[in-house]
Amino acid sequence: GLLLSVGGYSDRQALLLARVLSTFRALRVDPVKFERFRAQLARDWENVRKARPYEQAIAEVGQGLVSGRYSPEALREAVLALDVAGVADAHARLLRGLRADLFVHGNHDAAGATRLGEIVSSTLPLCGSCAAQAPTVRAVREQSAVERKVAHDDAALVLYVQGENRTAAERARYGLLAHMLAGPYFDALRTTQQLGYVVGVSPAVLDRVPGVAFIVQSPVAGVPALIDATRAFLADWRKTLATMPPETFEAQKQGLLVKLLEPDANLAGRTARLWSDLADDALTFDTRDRIAEAIQALDAPTFGAFVDAFVARADSARLVVAVPGRFGGTTGLGVPPGAQAPGPGA
Repeated sequence: GLLLSVGGYSDRQALLLARVLSTFRALRVDPVKFERFRAQLARDWENVRKARPYEQAIAEVGQGLVSGRYSPEALREAVLALDVAGVADAHARLLRGLRADLFVHGNHDAAGATRLGEIVSSTLPLCGSCAAQAPTVRAVREQSAVERKVAHDDAALVLYVQGENRTAAERARYGLLAHMLAGPYFDALRTTQQLGYVVGVSPAVLDRVPGVAFIVQSPVAGVPALIDATRAFLADWRKTLATMPPETFEAQKQGLLVKLLEPDANLAGRTARLWSDLADDALTFDTRDRIAEAIQALDAPTFGAFVDAFVARADSARLVVAVPGRFGGTTGLGVPPGAQAPGPGA
């Protein structure tokens, strides 16, 4: 699909929107501009291969699990095979099955928003019966691995563990876990063991499905050793959590809540947050608040039971993206070198 964003001063936005939509509907592909844009896109996707190993490994998680996400290699190959007639055909097919979501906020009243909606509906041939094709996320219910070849000596690991559902409660549990693990994981693998200069734990939300990703790039250890270090860390940290004073646990919750409920820095930030809710059909626009309420409701025993299950899932139901670097293939991961993760929806 296409995302059109019109911002800035509101007094002439209606005129600008009408002109942009009219141009889009009557699009004629200029062959000279087409060649220039195609070459630029091909270069951009080629340059993705120059990203750092851990960045390419992170991208591989979404490409392997979310429908409609493709590798830069596949996109580059596809754009180089495209011609002017192909773009014109895609444009015609898009217009035949066009639906639109319109989000208006900022310096607009209800009448102004309605007027913008009328411009969209009168300018574009919208299909009232056409349903949106929402992305799907493949469930990770067993060990799987993919090897990413990168021209770099360092090894890199992304170990991804997926949540079981899209509820606010599950997102709260995974968000709090990532928040609590980030500092200790860095201290253990970066400061103490000195396994890599890029070490982190990050929330990994894919189309509202929560998850946690352990990320390491190392010049001194291969992927199997990084996995072993991560597993050992989790076992030790579980013991730390079991003896954590209640006031420390509450302080961790409050620290995450402060970050989560921080006011939007500007209109662009607020737009991004509200648009995310709209894209998820959360028309009450309160996803952040519901997650915050679920975090506040978590108690130490319930969270401890969740962590026990998480540690088990990190062994039995995980996705590993491995960049072997100079250390060899994926020996020890239970898959042959070069094995690919199943495609989306598999």
